[in-house]
Amino acid sequence: MTTGFTIQETAERTGLTAHTLRYYERIGLVWEVYRDSAGHRRYTEQDVGWLILLTRLRATGMRAVPPPTGMSAWRTRSVVEHDLCDGRSAAVDAGHTMYL
Repeated sequence: MTTGFTIQETAERTGLTAHTLRYYERIGLVWEVYRDSAGHRRYTEQDVGWLILLTRLRATGMRAVPPPTGMSAWRTRSVVEHDLCDGRSAAVDAGHTMYL
């Protein structure tokens, strides 16, 4: 059984195009997306939440910039996942959290 959202389902949920989703992954705005046995991307609820946050940040005029090199990706993801589970959105930049 396949779990997670396809790239098309994720595009529909976030309002982004499949091309943009691939681009965000390539430049590091989205963590490496799980691939099923056929090699298709499968997005989690956390991935979708992060992408929705990015679209909200873009709507405020903020630029989407990948984290600086050397920044711990696990720390960033941990903070964002925790805050999204609490019903809040958070943007993390070099260790600082901005709540929306």
